Amino acid sequence: MLPIEIRLIIWEYLISSIHTQSSPLKDSSQKDNPLSILSTSRYLYNEISSHLFNKSAQIISLDAEYHPKEWMIIQLKSRTVDVQWTLKNREDAEMHFQNFPNSKTTLKVHIYSPDPTDPGQLVLIWQKVNALVDFLIPMKLLIPMTQPNIELVIKGSWNSTEPPAYWRRNRDLFYEMGGLQQSIEPMFKYRCDYDIAVLPFLRLELWNEDPAANIPAMPDDEFDILHWRLMSLFEQTGIERRLGRLFSMTQDTAVIEIKSALAEANMFLETSLDELPGRTACLLRLERFQNWFEDGTSWKSLYETELRDQLCACPWVTMDTDPWLYRSNERYINLILLHHAMHARRSKLPDAYGVYHQTIYEKWDSAMWSEEFPDGIPRLGDVQRSLRRKNWSEAFQYKITHAYVDWLAQRRAKQIESEESKESKCPFIHRSTLWGH
Repeated sequence: MLPIEIRLIIWEYLISSIHTQSSPLKDSSQKDNPLSILSTSRYLYNEISSHLFNKSAQIISLDAEYHPKEWMIIQLKSRTVDVQWTLKNREDAEMHFQNFPNSKTTLKVHIYSPDPTDPGQLVLIWQKVNALVDFLIPMKLLIPMTQPNIELVIKGSWNSTEPPAYWRRNRDLFYEMGGLQQSIEPMFKYRCDYDIAVLPFLRLELWNEDPAANIPAMPDDEFDILHWRLMSLFEQTGIERRLGRLFSMTQDTAVIEIKSALAEANMFLETSLDELPGRTACLLRLERFQNWFEDGTSWKSLYETELRDQLCACPWVTMDTDPWLYRSNERYINLILLHHAMHARRSKLPDAYGVYHQTIYEKWDSAMWSEEFPDGIPRLGDVQRSLRRKNWSEAFQYKITHAYVDWLAQRRAKQIESEESKESKCPFIHRSTLWGH
């Protein structure tokens, strides 16, 4: 066997070759992937990882600007290694965190401030931070009772040089609350970009292998960590005014208060996205619509499932932000109308855009959305106006939506009959569409 000094030089040279790879962990079994050596044996894994990752840091950059082929950038830096990977989408990022020895490194998360002239960037930051927290939570599952070693670095300017127009009568109060930038005008309360960007990190303190252990109150040690996280994450100037309920939470109310704050922020951003101007908002609306259902014929919807779960967990928070789910209904109806219009036009169906041609709903094709809307989906109000200019009256739109609901009911009836069950299989959002009409 070669001397340890020579072996370490070889490992350093081998790993340095991943400079040119955009996602080296995507398939660690490939022969041309240097990291595949980590799976050779436990001995080599320990020797290589202990040397390469000693006092190392993963610098995770979350950019607010929308880049189609650049979702997250990760740089690994140590005494022996300095490499950078560009992860194209959430799936690549998830695979990275599943395969990388994250516990051997310090995580430095760089969050870049959104541009208030392109308010959709705040929604994108929210999505990326929540996804990152999703990736980090399993680290606590693998090593119970430990906290991921995370350093949060806020990049760019998050302060507002001048109060927004709607704050000018309360200029002093604005600065008492922190004077922080707001990309999206709030409906009823002050929601600054900074608070929204860091709020998801509180989820790291809510994780527990047995959720019932958080009821009725958090243990003292967990609550102390949570309180420390609250004080270290957020801008302290005006925190008691901006985040009064979180700031005053107790061990008995901590879990429900944090879950409510997360649900409220998510619903606020989801509802605001419908009408936000700017390039990023258009592209995020496109992503939301094209990924609403799974590709193929299953018509399963992760989006609907998440909204239903949120409504069940925090019903009053959801209803306060979107009363009677009016905006959710409108969003769903616009989805169906655009899907119908695309398929009817491509299929050249008769009968006034094929209102009753159920073949339109046989298959979901996400790629079609990108082809039809390469620059993203306009604001939903503009979509409605565009449809009316095409002589799609409200009555005609209702007829299309009703035809879809009829098809859906028939589909559900067949499922129930085949499963010999009388329980309704109709997802919640489908039922809420009927309420909206």
